Amino acid sequence: MTDDKNEAATQFLRGSSFLEKEIFQLYQNLAQKTEYADIRYMLVGLAYDSLKHSKILAEINKHFVKLKTIPQLSQIVNELSIEISKKEKMNTEDLSTFVKRAADLEDLLSEKYIALLALENLQYVVDKLSKMTPVDSRALRSVFSGLVKDKENHRNLLIEFQYFVIAKKSEKAGDNAPSFKYKNPDKWNTP
Repeated sequence: MTDDKNEAATQFLRGSSFLEKEIFQLYQNLAQKTEYADIRYMLVGLAYDSLKHSKILAEINKHFVKLKTIPQLSQIVNELSIEISKKEKMNTEDLSTFVKRAADLEDLLSEKYIALLALENLQYVVDKLSKMTPVDSRALRSVFSGLVKDKENHRNLLIEFQYFVIAKKSEKAGDNAPSFKYKNPDKWNTP
């Protein structure tokens, strides 16, 4: 059973670079379609974090013979990307939904990276990589710890985005109240 877990962790590692690159594209597309400049700016930041992760993981993956995709996570990213591409602009409800789904995706990725950090999984990956190139397990642990921390930060930012979108939505709802113009209110109190 431990060998199955180790092999699953290695399979995830092999496809993670490609997956992070897809997430980069997903955040870029979502940023282009949101009307809120501050959320757009932060989504671009998340996108470039994912691109950074992709490059780091690609460097690690150079030493594995063949890369595979990660079916479950790739499917989630592809579905989100397709849905986002169908939208010309995001309304607040759509943005809120997509941000929540992106936060869930970040959770899943964080869980996978945490699984890689499990002692036997990490040692298995180090052993496999050591056959091809010298590997320092502490450095690899540090890389994956950094990825986990980034994913947790991404998730927290996405949750903050969701609250921001909800606040903007309620502001807009308040803006629909009828307005009145009073003529000469100073004369109301004169006898």
